[in-house]
Amino acid sequence: MALRLGSKKDNHTKTQFALVKTKNKLNDFFIFDSEIINRQKGENYLPSASLKRLYSYFILPKFSETSFVNLALASGILFQSLGISEKDDPLPPATGRSTFSFELYAHSDINDKKLLHENGQVEIDAMFVGKRDGIETLFIVEAKSGNRLKSLSKHKLVYPILSVANKVPLHMPIVPIYLKITQDVGSIHFHIVECIFPDPREATRAINELKIKKYTHYILPMNF
Repeated sequence: MALRLGSKKDNHTKTQFALVKTKNKLNDFFIFDSEIINRQKGENYLPSASLKRLYSYFILPKFSETSFVNLALASGILFQSLGISEKDDPLPPATGRSTFSFELYAHSDINDKKLLHENGQVEIDAMFVGKRDGIETLFIVEAKSGNRLKSLSKHKLVYPILSVANKVPLHMPIVPIYLKITQDVGSIHFHIVECIFPDPREATRAINELKIKKYTHYILPMNF
């Protein structure tokens, strides 16, 4: 397994990689769509949001992954799946790409050597705060679209968490979400994979510590 570790020195950007060899399965480093996503089953979702709020999505000829995330929020699908209170109107999520530095372990079996991700670029597809079980929670989303079942490298979720964790209050949980979107004629399928990751504000964490907690599948009709 090769991990990208960026660094910037002498005003020149260089990319470094770390090669990791373990006796463990690839599942330690990847989430495989084929192992979690069920195309055939899913719950039809009728949004409680007004047609006015969703109309622009219905006439959009082609979706970007950002548009898919915004639709999942505007329709209430993410709120429903994650058990978030819908009392507040969903706001557009924060997105961004910047350089961050943080320490991590490549694998929990190799916890005697920390790796430094130094001024490396990290992209955050979406980030928003919602109240769940009465607690304000930060949700970090990695979104992928396309009908082919592929895989997601776990660092795509771990790196954004490690990038912002030191700026998040200790009382606020951080929840990683993998959002996979597939499409049929007249409908969009939202596959929401809620993950768990040990709090990096307490100790240095390893990529393989990201685990799947829950999978839900909602189908949004687009031919009202």
